[in-house]
Amino acid sequence: NPIPVYFPAVKPQNENEFFTFPIIPLARSRGNDAEYASRWLGTGLELHGLGAKTNAGYGWFKNVTADVEEAAAKADQLRTVQNDPSIAEQLRAKPKEQLRGILNKFEFDERFWPQQEPESTYSFQLTLLQLHLDDPALLAEALALKKSKKALTNLARKFNLSLP
Repeated sequence: NPIPVYFPAVKPQNENEFFTFPIIPLARSRGNDAEYASRWLGTGLELHGLGAKTNAGYGWFKNVTADVEEAAAKADQLRTVQNDPSIAEQLRAKPKEQLRGILNKFEFDERFWPQQEPESTYSFQLTLLQLHLDDPALLAEALALKKSKKALTNLARKFNLSLP
């Protein structure tokens, strides 16, 4: 009669789900004890893992606190960004081919978007998107072209807007 050995497991976490280890200070703790314990636990989990089967890749952790805080700050910034009328006027004054060239810079993943101002600013990007959304003819032209459609889709996703 074999005796089964059970290995508790945690399901793989999605991008926005996190496995947490709360550190609760006890009544007799002093000063920075909870901070030290948190740092020690985090370091131990990253360096040594937790539980059985770490050689098979299970039980490894990564501290994503800084990543989560950065994403939250970015989301707050995106919620407060506004169209810039001066940028809109500059964009309207450009020939359609040049405007399409600017839009197409946003075709790929956000890591490859322009790094130079003004195109790198949230305000510029939202204004460019809104300019297309407000002008049905301009929007129709952009949606008819594969690169421009992808760029508009990327910008709309970033600002949590939908394309018609």
